[in-house]
Order: sequence, then C-alpha cells, then structure tokens
Amino acid sequence: MLGQLIDLSRLEVGDVVPQVVTISLDTLLEPLVAEFRTQAEGKGLRFRFVAVHVRVRTDPVLFNRIVRNVLSNAVRHTPAGGVLFGARCRAGALRLEIHDTGPGIPEGMRERIFEEFYQLEEGGGDRSAGIGLGLPTARRFSQLLGHDLQMHSVVGRGTSFFLTVPIGSPGND
Repeated sequence: MLGQLIDLSRLEVGDVVPQVVTISLDTLLEPLVAEFRTQAEGKGLRFRFVAVHVRVRTDPVLFNRIVRNVLSNAVRHTPAGGVLFGARCRAGALRLEIHDTGPGIPEGMRERIFEEFYQLEEGGGDRSAGIGLGLPTARRFSQLLGHDLQMHSVVGRGTSFFLTVPIGSPGND
C-alpha cells in the first residue's frame, strides 16, 4: 500500500520518467506468473498462463507495476473459478490479456474503478489488501508509456483487462 501511495505522489509531481528498452516478455512475466499462480492456487483458484515468446518495448519497472496491479485485483476479487493470463501478437503489437471469473463490474462503475481510492462494494472479493490505488496507478503508468489499457466486464461472469505494448526488434536484453 505504501508503494502505491509513493507511486501516486511521484506521478502527481511528474517525477516518473520512463526508461523504455526492448526486453524479452518472458523475462518480464516469469516472476509475476510464479507469484500470482501461488496466490491463486492458495485461494483454490485455477491460474492458467499462455506464453508468447516475443520482445517488447517498455519500461520494465512500470510494466511490472501495471501487470502486478491488474493481476493482484484479478486474484483478490475472484472468489471461485480462476484467472487466465496470456498474450497474443496483433498488428505489430502485443496484447496482454488478464481474464478472471470474478463477480464482474457493473456498467456504471467501470470508469470509477480507475479513480483514486475508489473500491467497489462487492460481496465476494477481499478488500483488506487494497486501498483503491492499483488500477488508477496502472492506468496512469500505461498512459505515461503510451500503452493502451482497456477493460471489459460482464456482471456475474468476470472481468478482462487488455494491455497493448509495442513489439521490439530482436536483440539482447
């Protein structure tokens, strides 16, 4: 939580300067997959990861924060079922997808979840670990990087987040 407050403060004063590099997506995602697979399975959820071996152009630290915040919400707010995490290449870009089988987000609340300190009132999720900064920070970091972060949700069926990242040229990390 403290880290999210610091991120927000740094964003507010313009103190976040992206360090964009070309890096292997595997290098970025392997630690996150291991961490969130363990969390999901600890809750009795399925966690499926579909890998794509490609290089992307992004800031590794900010990318990590974006994906971590979205995955954290997916696992935290999914009481049963699972999380599907994967990527696919589309039109010269990588589209990272995170799908959950949580309660979904009502239409009138879909933009509000990106407001700072806002949390949905829901029956099935665990709100104890969050303060309503994960998704706002993820959106701000994605905008700073020029990455597109989108969300689709169906109440009673789950929520999906899509992050579009430029594909990088071959080379060394």
